[in-house]
Amino acid sequence: MKLIELNIVEFGCLKNKSICFDEGINVISGENESGKSTVMLFIKFMLYGLPRKNAKGTDRDRALSFEGHRAAGTMTVEKDGKRYKIERQAQGTTRLSESLKIIDLATAEQLNAEAGELLLGVPCEVFENSCSISQMKTDINRSQAASAVENLLASADESIDVKKICERLDALRKEYKLNKGEGGILYRTEAEISALRIKQREATEKYLRYNQTRTRLERKTADLKFAQEALSLAEEKLDCVQKAEIIARFDTLAKNKAELEQKKAELAAAEASFGGSTPATRENAAKIRAAADTLNTELLKLNDREKEYDTLEPIDQNDTVARMGEEILSLGGKAAITSEITRLDSRSRGQKIAFFISLMLCTLTIPFAFIFKGSLAWLIEAVAFAGFAAVGAICLALSVSSRKKRDAACAKLGKKYSELDSYLDECIARAIQRRKKSEELLAARTRLEGAKEQATAAKQRLVALLSLDGDSSVDFVLKRAESDAMLIERFCDTRERLSREIYMLVALVDNDARALDKFDEARLRESVSEPAAYSPSLLAEAERTVKFNRAKLSSLSNEVNALKETLAGLSAGLGQSPVELADRIAALEEKLQRDTQFFDALVLAKQSIEEASLCMSGNVTPAISRKAGELLRAVSGGRYESVHTTKALELSVEQDGFNVSADLLSGGTRDAAYICLRISLMMRLFGEELPPLMLDEALCQLDDARAKEMLTLLYKLGEMGLQTLLFTCHGREQEFCKQMEMEINCISMN
Repeated sequence: MKLIELNIVEFGCLKNKSICFDEGINVISGENESGKSTVMLFIKFMLYGLPRKNAKGTDRDRALSFEGHRAAGTMTVEKDGKRYKIERQAQGTTRLSESLKIIDLATAEQLNAEAGELLLGVPCEVFENSCSISQMKTDINRSQAASAVENLLASADESIDVKKICERLDALRKEYKLNKGEGGILYRTEAEISALRIKQREATEKYLRYNQTRTRLERKTADLKFAQEALSLAEEKLDCVQKAEIIARFDTLAKNKAELEQKKAELAAAEASFGGSTPATRENAAKIRAAADTLNTELLKLNDREKEYDTLEPIDQNDTVARMGEEILSLGGKAAITSEITRLDSRSRGQKIAFFISLMLCTLTIPFAFIFKGSLAWLIEAVAFAGFAAVGAICLALSVSSRKKRDAACAKLGKKYSELDSYLDECIARAIQRRKKSEELLAARTRLEGAKEQATAAKQRLVALLSLDGDSSVDFVLKRAESDAMLIERFCDTRERLSREIYMLVALVDNDARALDKFDEARLRESVSEPAAYSPSLLAEAERTVKFNRAKLSSLSNEVNALKETLAGLSAGLGQSPVELADRIAALEEKLQRDTQFFDALVLAKQSIEEASLCMSGNVTPAISRKAGELLRAVSGGRYESVHTTKALELSVEQDGFNVSADLLSGGTRDAAYICLRISLMMRLFGEELPPLMLDEALCQLDDARAKEMLTLLYKLGEMGLQTLLFTCHGREQEFCKQMEMEINCISMN
């Protein structure tokens, strides 16, 4: 099969893109994230669709477009000289809906099959591990592909799963006989034969039980008829009592309606007779009582304040000492008064001291007159004496003046200077005491005035609630408040009692009216010629009688039905005679013999298929290894002589006479070995009609020399019919092909 053209409508990051391929090597180049791997995934999608399970990061996530969650496109291929067009689309997020069309372009016929299995003949696991090499994944996914490849190697047909066939044969064998022997068709047949033999012995016993059951059924049928008659009589009596009960309920309803109208009339009369000036609500009564209590409280407070004010002594207005103290405090206090007087006293004393000093100096000048002789000395001494005498006279005069001023200031206060200090203290103390008493009187009067205002306000609030004249006395207001509150409360009690009774009667009447609405009272009374006696005990007794008869009838019916079923079962059992049972046993024994022969054939078939599968896989696996070795020798320049692979596709190479696991080789050598193994698998699986080989950066780990050898091998295989799709983000492969003059098809994704 060869790819001709891709038309990507919407797939992953690609949209409305067409790509044409040629035979041989096709190099698809582009930068990272340009969509190369997406093209490779699109080819797989066109052949096999998308996986149903959606795990994060799977092919399904990468295939669906980011905007519409859709994957759609067409692919044109050629196989056996015919061209086919594949149209496939898938859409959805959690639930995926997918459609597929395969059209033969020559005949326009639509083929009904899976594209990959129709055109390639292999399942998706074999395709991924042979024809498709993803980026950095040249190794084979053994866990997915080993079993599928094994089926192809052993049976030459991927639809024939040898392992599953053996499992089905083993499961079919277990259906006939389990390993322990207890279970399966053979075991059940043997058990059925044993059961039929037991039934043959039980046939006579069933016949005897049949006659006994029929006799009991006849007796219970007669009892059932009698119970039905008793139930009919009990139901008739219950119907009469129930009608009497309904009539009694109609009478009670009429009585309740009359009582309801009476209560409504009483309520209207009570509301009309209420003569209070305040609206009749419990809130208003509570407000009146609260206002009256507040007024009483304020009156008590006012009385206490009056007593408090009366107990205080009045201020003595004739207390001259206290008035003098007030004047002293108004002038700044004791310090302000005594400072000037003290200053004058100190000045007088200082001037007196200066007088005595001058007098002493005058006295001292007299001896100098006798010591120093001469007119000049006498003149100086006379001048000094006169000066000191003059200063002393002046100081004495000033001292007398200051004392007079001091005494004049003390005279204004009415005391001598020696008594001034204690007198000032006494005046200030009396003034402070008078001020304190004045403040107490003022505070008491303020409290008294406040109490009067509170009492007046409380009275006004109560007067407003009672709607009275503001000039009414306090006693009248309090008495009126008590009487109005009691009147409102009594009216509220009456109204609430009547309202409760009316509410209960309304509910009772409504319930009875709804319950009796489905009955026609007139017709019901006409249907009863003589009203039956009614009482709750009679109704309960009638209901118990009906319930008892119904339970008895139900019990007898169940017994009769059970006896009928038993009789029917026994009758069915009697229909099988011992001869019929013997024929049935003989037929089962013949079937047991046939099933035993089939079971032996199943065991033999499984053994033969397992031996054939082992033989076939043993012959084919070495051939794959030989072909892979030839390819690797061509790529490595003869360095590696052969390749070995196990049934599980584990790879090793022969180097210098030793087998070396591919996992121990360098990255480039291991990639080359697994590419050769994949090509060998393709040749073995697909024969001459090889599918395209898709390589996504599979040569990136190969050095230049080995990459050229691999390109040469792919070019030679292309001449033999192998189409190669080489996806790369480098220009190395194209340059090598140009150097070696290879004709290739270059496709750019940029």
